[in-house]
This record gives sequence, C-alpha cells and structure tokens, in this order.
Amino acid sequence: MNSLEKQAQIATHQGEHIIHRLQDLLSGWGVPESIIIHTRVAISIIIILLVAYLAKKLTDFIVLRVIHQVAAKTKSLWDDFLVERHVFRRLSNLIPALIAYHLTEVALADFSHTYYEVIQMLIRGYSVFVVAWTLDAFLSAANDIYNTTEMAKDRSIKGYIQIGKIIVYFFATIVIVGILADKDPARILLGLGTFAAVLMLVFKDTILGLVASVQLSANDLVKIGDWIEMPNRNIDGKVMDISLTSVKVQNWDFTINSIPTYSLVTESFQNWRGMELAQGRRLKNSIYIDVNSVRLCSDELLDRLAKFPVLSGYLQEVKANLQHETAAANGEHGIAIGVRPSNLNLFRNYVELSLRSNPDIHQELSLLVRYLPAIDKGVPVEYICFSRKKDSNEFENVKAGLLEHFWSVLPEFNLTPFQNPTGADFRRMAEVQQ
Repeated sequence: MNSLEKQAQIATHQGEHIIHRLQDLLSGWGVPESIIIHTRVAISIIIILLVAYLAKKLTDFIVLRVIHQVAAKTKSLWDDFLVERHVFRRLSNLIPALIAYHLTEVALADFSHTYYEVIQMLIRGYSVFVVAWTLDAFLSAANDIYNTTEMAKDRSIKGYIQIGKIIVYFFATIVIVGILADKDPARILLGLGTFAAVLMLVFKDTILGLVASVQLSANDLVKIGDWIEMPNRNIDGKVMDISLTSVKVQNWDFTINSIPTYSLVTESFQNWRGMELAQGRRLKNSIYIDVNSVRLCSDELLDRLAKFPVLSGYLQEVKANLQHETAAANGEHGIAIGVRPSNLNLFRNYVELSLRSNPDIHQELSLLVRYLPAIDKGVPVEYICFSRKKDSNEFENVKAGLLEHFWSVLPEFNLTPFQNPTGADFRRMAEVQQ
C-alpha cells in the first residue's frame, strides 16, 4: 500500500504541473479568470477520471492476468476459488479510488474546502464498501474451499459464512455512516444499543437461524444429502441446501420445499441417514389369519407340506416327536400325549425359515416372526427383518415379493386370510341359501 501511495503522490505532482501549465496558457490567451478556474476544474476532473480508468484497466490487464495464470498453474485449489469468486478483481477497485483520493485536492484547490471534504468522504466510504465487498467474496471462496474437504460431507458451514457476511456488512455500514456523518463509529455503535429490541425483532429469523445452525451442526442432526420426513410440513425428500434462514428440500416427486432452519430444532422430523449408513433397511409386515381356519395339522397335511424344502428339517423333527409320544402313549395309557402342532404353527415356522434362507434378507441383523394379540381382524402374524437392498425401488420389490409369496402359500397350510365381507360374499351366501 505504501508503494501505491507513493505512486499516487507522484501522479499528484505531475498533475499539478500539467494543470499549472494549462492555466498559464489560458491566461496568455486572455481568457477571464473565472472561466479559467471552471475550465481548470472540469479538465482536472476529466483527467482524474481518465487516470483512474486507465489505472483500473492496466491493473486488470496486467496484475489480474498474472494472478489468474499463476492460479491456473498451481496444484492447490484455494487460489482457483479466490479467482472464481473475483476476490482480486473486486480488490482492484481500490486503485482508482486511491488515485482519485490524492488527485481531488489538486482539482478543487480554487474552490471551497467543503467540496473537497465531501468528495473525500464519499471516496473513503466507497473504499470501505469495496473492502466489505471483497471480504464477501473471500468468505464465499472460503466456503467453496471447505466444501472440497471430507468434513464438509458431515457438517456445513454455510450458516456461519452468512453470519460472517452479515457482520462484515454491518460494521462496514456503521463505518460508512460514521464517515459521512463525521462521527466516531464507536459512538454510533453505542447509540445502536437503544435500538437493540427493534433490531432483535427485525432480525428475529436470522438470530433463530443462527442458533439453529449451531445446534444442527453441534449435534449432527441433519446435513446436506440426508433424506428427511416432516409430515406436518409435507416434507419427504433429500436436503439440498442448509443456509442461515432456510433449508431447501427436494421431495421424492421433485418438488422443492423451503422451510425455516429453526423448524428442524423446534419441530420433530425423521432422518433416514441411519438407515442409509446401516447394513440393511428394516422390513416389517403383518398377515392377518382367520381364526376359524386354525386347527391341528393332520398326517396328510404334514406329508403334503414336505414338498417345501425349507420345512423338511422341521417336519422331520415334528414327525419324530409325534412317533415318540405315540409310542410312549401306547405303552402307558393307549393315547398320544404329545402336542400335535397347528397349521398356524407350521406357517409361522415356514415364514421364519423362508426369511432365513432368503439371500436378500440380512441374516446378521434382527429377524423375528411373532404373533400379535388377536383382534377383530384375526390373528396377525408379524415378521420383522432387514433387507440388504436399501434403494427404495429394490426394497419395495423385496417387500412385495415376500408378501405375495406368503399370501399365495396360505392355502397349502389350510389357512385363510381374514377379509371383511364384501358384496360378492353376501351374494354368494344368498345363492347357497337358495
């Protein structure tokens, strides 16, 4: 910066020399003094604008081109992001401001000092804005650099980046107001304390979003790419973006919803990330059996069910137990005291053995087949397991295949599913009675 100031001072002296020679030339031609002064000011302003414009163009053509070429040749990515976010290009806007700041005194030397001070304040305010504008681009580049790391997959800092930008523009605004009002920025900040309640009301969503962003990040509740469900807000999809004030979610039907960030803290939601990280996806279903079809299985039924390979081992044990109990009963009382299994028992074991032999079912995770309490819809046979297929389409295919198979084998066990009577049932009953 010292070299830039020295160059500006040199340009100032050269400008003064040119303007004095022009003034002497106009005086020699007999031009009135008032016209000479206004002509001098107009020409000086034109020269200042021209010099500032040329300085900006030379900086963009030489300095920025060198920076871009160096960034393109390096292997690191951070300089590429700084170039993409135009950090150096925005910073180069300080050069014409610095030149105009030093040359303005020469152009307005013959006018009131007030004009000079006003223009100087405007230039200083513009310089502060350029600095804040450059920091904005730098923070965006920092976020881009962070997104290339492995940590970015788990935690987003976009909310913190936005808070940083708000702070930068807030203090830049205070400094600019202080420059234009010729007041100490610290005193302006103290004066804003009386408007704290108003500021909290205006920035309520921002403050709530900041707190929510900290909680979401600290507790690892949700991150970009997670599939979440919020039924009360009709949210069922993947998180696309998490900002300071809103979270963007793309639903399964490709519609996009935007919800306040703090709603993920104040309201309940379901995150499917655990399922995606787990080895399987839980599969749970129930088959309702008509109680009237449940009975002890006969020997003929046992022989018929032997055609199912998954039941062969279990049926051999059942027949061996029945033979043993029958022999013991014949020796003592002449009757069998063994408990003959029911067709429902055989079906439950068939479901469990089928699941344990299914390659699409994860055998190392929980696998359970049980009866739920009987209700007016029959006896529920519930099976709970985990599918190796976690993709929605593949998972639903596995789920549907199991249900279709279990429904189709029910008649083989002399079981009937429960179903509320329909019009066709009543017509059939009427036909039978006739």
